[in-house]
Amino acid sequence: MNLTKRLSLLIYNNKLLLIVGISWLFNALDIGLFSFLLTAIKQDWGLSSNQLTYIVNINSVGMVIGACLFGLYADSRGRKPVLIFTLILFSIFSGLCAFAWNFTSFIILRFIMGIGLGGQLPVILTLISEQAPLAEKDKIISLIEVFWSFGIIFSTLIGYFLLSIAAISWQTVMLLMATPALYAFYLAYNLMDIPRYQKPNLLKNPKMVEFKLGYLFNSKYRKNTLMLWIVWFCIIFSYYGLFLWLPNIMIMKGIGFVQSFKYIILITIVQIPSYFSVIWLIRYVSGKLILIMYLIGTLISAELFGNADSMMELLSYGSLLSFFNLGAWAALYIHTTEQYPSFIRATGIGATVSIGLIGSILGPLMAKWLMANAVPIPSIFSVFSIAILIAVLTLVMQNECTQQEQME
Repeated sequence: MNLTKRLSLLIYNNKLLLIVGISWLFNALDIGLFSFLLTAIKQDWGLSSNQLTYIVNINSVGMVIGACLFGLYADSRGRKPVLIFTLILFSIFSGLCAFAWNFTSFIILRFIMGIGLGGQLPVILTLISEQAPLAEKDKIISLIEVFWSFGIIFSTLIGYFLLSIAAISWQTVMLLMATPALYAFYLAYNLMDIPRYQKPNLLKNPKMVEFKLGYLFNSKYRKNTLMLWIVWFCIIFSYYGLFLWLPNIMIMKGIGFVQSFKYIILITIVQIPSYFSVIWLIRYVSGKLILIMYLIGTLISAELFGNADSMMELLSYGSLLSFFNLGAWAALYIHTTEQYPSFIRATGIGATVSIGLIGSILGPLMAKWLMANAVPIPSIFSVFSIAILIAVLTLVMQNECTQQEQME
């Protein structure tokens, strides 16, 4: 390959990564900022802890529906229009939450917002797996997660500044969360779809949805579909039940709120090199093997963190947990995109993400129940470590997908 072709390929890869990565960053910004707003909303409306749980869970229920629904639409109507629509949907309804007048109206708006947010991930993963050059696909999928980390870091800094220092109301912050919808105009003019979806007349088959869902369970894909569902459920269950409780765990271990905030920033920054480690490893081993390795690292780190006592141990083991857990996510995305051919890829990924997101509802409920019953912290971490172990054992039994099947 001559220099001109290499330069052209580099520009194309970077443009694709940037265009799709910014959409993914907006997802992280919304989720991260909303976690800061929950306390302010609770105080403003005098909500109970149970009502706060409903708000968090209704968002996850919407995401479960959105992931499956828009995965199907992405396979029948194209990746680009679905990505644009879901971006507009979750951004606009996130902003509309600023005008909610009570608890009921708020959860209705947040539910619709969750549908749009849930539809983003399967479309983004499918789009990259098809538009990126085969040799660069895994690298670009891994780098997408860097945008997620930056989104979480930015949301933490923005949320801390707006709510704690500038003392801006939560309604104003939610109104600002509608601005990512403007990015849809840029996507409309700069994002291309694959050729098959540039001819919409070929896609108007009324039996298409039934066919695509059924295809996931034919003799060729049934085993991998069910195993993917188990893996995604276990990983998301443990992530939401364990990783997102880190600030609370640190406070329970005697670290002040401000100090725990600084620790979380440091622990989050560690995620970024984990993605680059996956990019380096993918040149030598499969995404499945990397995922198994990083899940084992997550399991060990979780046990160490759960039994940590000193501040140095909490920071060290928390950083290891962050490194392996988020590196596992990058490997999970790579592995998942390899399991289905192009014509059912978004459907397969969407259904898998949808099942996995059920874990985002049950994980926090499990953690809350364990803490309410005064279960020791090491035992809490062990419960979620078991889920990670189940994911590892399932992956060991799962078949590898051939390169020819990935390219279909």
